[in-house]
Amino acid sequence: MIRPITNTYGVCPVYDELKFEHYGSRGRIAIARGILEGKLDYDKKLIDVLYTCLGCGLCAEVCPMYDWAKVDTPLVIRALHQDIFEKGYEIPESHRQSLANIEKEQNPFARKKKERLAWSQDLNMPTGGDIILFPGCDFSYQQPETIRKLVTLLKKAKMDIGISKDEGCCGYPALWAGNVSLARKMAINNVEEMQKAGAKKVVTMCPSCYITLKDDYPELIGKKSNFEVLHITEVLANLVEEERLRFKEFPHKVTYHDPCQLARRGNIYEAPRRVLKSIPNIEFVEPLRHSLNTWCCGGGGLVPLMSLNLSLNLASKRMMELKDNEVETVVTACPFCEKMLRLASKKLKMNTKVYYISDFLSKLDC
Repeated sequence: MIRPITNTYGVCPVYDELKFEHYGSRGRIAIARGILEGKLDYDKKLIDVLYTCLGCGLCAEVCPMYDWAKVDTPLVIRALHQDIFEKGYEIPESHRQSLANIEKEQNPFARKKKERLAWSQDLNMPTGGDIILFPGCDFSYQQPETIRKLVTLLKKAKMDIGISKDEGCCGYPALWAGNVSLARKMAINNVEEMQKAGAKKVVTMCPSCYITLKDDYPELIGKKSNFEVLHITEVLANLVEEERLRFKEFPHKVTYHDPCQLARRGNIYEAPRRVLKSIPNIEFVEPLRHSLNTWCCGGGGLVPLMSLNLSLNLASKRMMELKDNEVETVVTACPFCEKMLRLASKKLKMNTKVYYISDFLSKLDC
């Protein structure tokens, strides 16, 4: 399918912020070619530059060469990260620590593996079933209440959903850091767990988990998974259309920030809008850059681990753009987008509230 070239008002958030060619798509591709042809070699400064890519994919979305030449910059950058790691060069300390944590406890936060399902206490969720929830590391360890609110919402909609006994990190942090072997280990573990659970559908909450399970696992393990991968916004949209979810009125201005991975990699941008527009009396306002043309919050590609200031500057610019329409509430469908935009709102001393989509819906549930 040939994807339309959209009016982007920019191509690369990092280049837009730092203004040097090697931070943009064209510069990064030139570096990759130099490495491939033996004209360049890695050093610490170059490696640090290559690890500032957000993986947001806007460059590939608007590049007129993409459809015939497949110049997919994020995949090129990921290959460079793999090359750096496998050749034994020193990757950023934050990434090394994340990899060590995943190796030890199957999550990047150094939290105990046995604590992963603590959020499910007293929710009486079956360990198995046709539909399995895969919350991911960030929600499981850092935002457990969001999962609990979502499960409560789904139960009210009379949706049967279970969990697996031994879910681990999806592998995205390892894959992006360059450790493909560790990512494959995580993929094998999770696929086996989903099979043990009898999953026909796996519902993810994080766009990175969604893309990794759906697109990367077949390549990592060498075969297609025998379960369908869904993002929670698709599930919520179906429940709304079946009239199994209804909401109280919310007569205020609301906008939706599209997560890059979900919109551009996953082609999921209509589902969350259908959900939000179903809320009575809501005034839904589109931001200038949205859907396939969305602008990154700065939270992608593990960049906040390496340079929080850079990510926060990008998030602040995005938050100011979202606020242009005088919206009172920003809703998104990614834990990292929610986190970065909330931090930016606080930094800018805005009154604008930022919500993960199911948290927002829980406030309005009838």
